Amino acid sequence: MGVSMMDDEGKLVEGSNFSVRTENINLMAISSENEGKNQNATGSVSITSKNVNIEAIDYEAKDGLFTEKELTADSKVSITAKTIEVATTNPKNIEHDDDGNVTKGEYTAEGDVIFRSKNFTVESLDYEVADGEMKMKALTKDGKVAIRAEKTDVLAADAEGKAAGSISLNAKALAVKSMDVDKESLADSALAAGSTMTVVSEKMYLGAKSKDLKSKKLQAVSEEMGLFADKTFEAQQGDGKAALQLDGDQTQIYGATTINDKTEVKGELKAPKGSFDSVEAKSSLKSPSITDGNAAGGGGGGGSRSTKLSIEDAPKE
Repeated sequence: MGVSMMDDEGKLVEGSNFSVRTENINLMAISSENEGKNQNATGSVSITSKNVNIEAIDYEAKDGLFTEKELTADSKVSITAKTIEVATTNPKNIEHDDDGNVTKGEYTAEGDVIFRSKNFTVESLDYEVADGEMKMKALTKDGKVAIRAEKTDVLAADAEGKAAGSISLNAKALAVKSMDVDKESLADSALAAGSTMTVVSEKMYLGAKSKDLKSKKLQAVSEEMGLFADKTFEAQQGDGKAALQLDGDQTQIYGATTINDKTEVKGELKAPKGSFDSVEAKSSLKSPSITDGNAAGGGGGGGSRSTKLSIEDAPKE
């Protein structure tokens, strides 16, 4: 059965309209089997048009025209199938065999897919119903969410361009990288030539969320590595029991220090007390406290520890 509004030349009648208005509308391609006990989806339903709208909106009359008033309360649009494909690919030079299968041609991605919502969720989860409520049962085995594009932007900025909100990534294993991959398996093959990675923020917290919640190991490896601080650079161990501090034009080392190889000091070296297995002076050795080969008693130990930086808890999400 068909409904057609076409003229003698096979063109749509200009201004023609087909409308169905009722409380419930069912379009079904279902086959009844097993004496009606099974109702199996079969066949197909096709909608072809330049513009297709599916909406659940209440309307109201204004100035003789019906215009959108608001979203229909508790409305919902559901699409369920084994595979759901949304595409804006443009077919070119398509050829088919006698069975209608595509044998040649191109599909070029064009246009846009736009989602607008207050909350947007993409998940791969299994659910179960208990006590009349649907609850998450487990992550779907081998579930995967993949995004592949030349450029990918994730932005949390307001209408004025000010960064706002937050972006959170949480997984047992998390990798951020710039790698070339095998075109078939997509396994990492090599560093992407000329690749760069920039991580910058007003404050950055690496390796610890709080004083008690911290990484067990932090490793940094590179052919070249630079650490630069405009004001103060400080490395501490054991709550400041041992510390290396670079502040202005001064370098301070706190804690017992052992140097296990030759050391050259180009400048004055001062210490309240020193113990040496042997001392060699190439030009001169001067001291008002040395008499008859016995040195006078030295001063006390090194200066008191004075660290400038302390651990801060990362801000709560």
